[in-house]
Amino acid sequence: MLTHEDIMDTLRDIKISIFGQELLVCLDIKTLLDGTPVYLLQIKSEVFDHAEGKKVLHGGGKYYISQYSTKGEIVQKVFMACRQFINHELREVFTYKERAIFNPHLSLDELYDRAWNIEVRD
Repeated sequence: MLTHEDIMDTLRDIKISIFGQELLVCLDIKTLLDGTPVYLLQIKSEVFDHAEGKKVLHGGGKYYISQYSTKGEIVQKVFMACRQFINHELREVFTYKERAIFNPHLSLDELYDRAWNIEVRD
């Protein structure tokens, strides 16, 4: 079983920089009622926030790391979290005819209403 220090040592060995931007690997620790620690991994980076008009620190989703994980599983989970973070940011800025058609913040109800409009080949 990994200790908190084992997990931190593994995370400290990971460095991520893409397009000159560093991605930070963060670990949040919660405690269950029985005292069991719960580890949550999150990728953070300064990104341009279009609503605020400036760079701000944004965090991606949180991912559970089990105390029973191997170091390899932790590294793979960090890689997956980075891919999700980058994918999210790309979806916000990728435009077609000046609209962010893959924006991850699109309304679920709006997507549902348009789901019937499917394009197929002749």
